[in-house]
Amino acid sequence: MNLGAHIYLWIERWSDREVGLCARARSLGLNTLELSVGLDVPFDTALTRRAANDAGISLVLGPGGAWPENADLAADDPAHRQAAYDFHRGIIDQTAAVGGLAYAGALYGRPGKSLRRQPPADELARAAEGLRGLAAHAAAAGIILAIEPMSRFRSHLVNTPAQAVRVERQFIFDSGAN
Repeated sequence: MNLGAHIYLWIERWSDREVGLCARARSLGLNTLELSVGLDVPFDTALTRRAANDAGISLVLGPGGAWPENADLAADDPAHRQAAYDFHRGIIDQTAAVGGLAYAGALYGRPGKSLRRQPPADELARAAEGLRGLAAHAAAAGIILAIEPMSRFRSHLVNTPAQAVRVERQFIFDSGAN
């Protein structure tokens, strides 16, 4: 059995000073540690990779830090979708650089975004278009792309595991992309 935990159990923000958490997590019997990163989380990927390898722990990265302004794969504005796509591709690259297994999170939209209108009918399809590209980029790097459902208070797009599976099956893989 593999067990993992999120760094938020111990710390608020990943940094080079926190690499000892890899060994601590392993000493607790964990196999995987999830790091939340973003624009406000600078860190040395080589140092993190060494610490994880030395501890014998696998890493998963997620977009838990600051995002670019208006970055949202489901946004109406194509420039906002592109900003999100570029941001997520960068973290996929960081995931590969640390030797991570997966890039996981609410990648389909911007957590905390509040619509003051009925969501557009094509909103999820727009998100899926970006996810298809991200999935291809992740696969080329040997990284798993994992979609995380969020509470309805954090996102209106994907709130249950069943909705996450629907996004994956209906919008990402049944589109002819894979």
